[in-house]
Amino acid sequence: MKQHTPMHLSEPFAGPAAVQPSAGSSIDLTVSSFATVEDLQELQSEWEYLSSRDGDSGLYLSFPWMSRLLKANHGRWRVYTVRTDDSGRRLVCLFPATVEPQSGDDGSDLGDRLGAAGRLTLSDRTGFLCDPDYSEEGPAALARQLAREHWGRISLRYEPTGIRSRAFAGAFDKARFRVNWKDHFINNGQTNYLITPTIDLPDSFETYLASHLGTQTRRSMRRAIRKHLESGECRVTIADDRTLEKDLGILADIWCSQWSAEYDDKALTRSVRRHRRYYLMAHELDAFRLSILWRGDTPLGAQACVIDRLHGDLIAKQGARVLSETLPVGNLLLLSEARWAIEAGLRRFDLGHGDAAYKYSLGASEKVTHYFSIRRRSGARG
Repeated sequence: MKQHTPMHLSEPFAGPAAVQPSAGSSIDLTVSSFATVEDLQELQSEWEYLSSRDGDSGLYLSFPWMSRLLKANHGRWRVYTVRTDDSGRRLVCLFPATVEPQSGDDGSDLGDRLGAAGRLTLSDRTGFLCDPDYSEEGPAALARQLAREHWGRISLRYEPTGIRSRAFAGAFDKARFRVNWKDHFINNGQTNYLITPTIDLPDSFETYLASHLGTQTRRSMRRAIRKHLESGECRVTIADDRTLEKDLGILADIWCSQWSAEYDDKALTRSVRRHRRYYLMAHELDAFRLSILWRGDTPLGAQACVIDRLHGDLIAKQGARVLSETLPVGNLLLLSEARWAIEAGLRRFDLGHGDAAYKYSLGASEKVTHYFSIRRRSGARG
């Protein structure tokens, strides 16, 4: 297994890169925005077509996901659109944004704070939906328009491509705007939360075990599968409409017990409620899996995932387990999900934010998301 060294995003992104013209940049682009559900519905077919062309956007920028999220958060969002300035008026870039008014201590208007609308819930990816021919010029055109508008701060976290975030940030005049590329660490700086280790899935589960796991890990996992699952000692169940409420409760109970020493009851309750809203929205879209490992009638652990069928991804969201010296609860659940994802024809298993060592032991490679903020320099005006 490779030696893993946490990275700081400030290293590769010491400053925004220059925007290179893309294949579609010979056509002028125009930018507009809307903030009503009626306009959102009118854009559905174009949004869905653009999503089908964008191999980097995924579930969290899809119309079914985003429309539900925006409708549930009236008055807190704005969608920016970038179109070709020709007879076709083709939609080539979308940026769903949160809008948060800011004021000074004296009540003065400091301009809106703009962020990624996906973070109205627990979306793991944010950013720009783009036609692949406009992956740089679309975000850059949006930036040039925003540079002329009144706002206080733009902050974007978990943008997955790097190309789009650099194109957007690089289009702002450095003399007038300050771009700050940020890190995001948790666990006292031990875990880089901008990294999402991801397994590229082969055609069969046996191939996965043979090609992705180290010799020692492979042997121990095969032994655990035989001893605990194939023997019938333990079993894995998947939540359905009938069991969803009960199974969400099991996940919450184990998770709260696992983290009770780190967080107070108020914080745990708030997190459980927020995750529940997120899971129920995913369930409405047939994009939610919740697996539970049982020994007899006792639940030992749970793993929540979301499914991006359009782009072939299974995304691990929240895992919880009862500590055991003899049973690798978390790994058994993740291997069970990997087997299902392979059999379902998915291409990748995203193990979620954070570069924890166990993810690499399961054959994951490093994927990086990006985080930046933009502010006007003192005295600069929009």
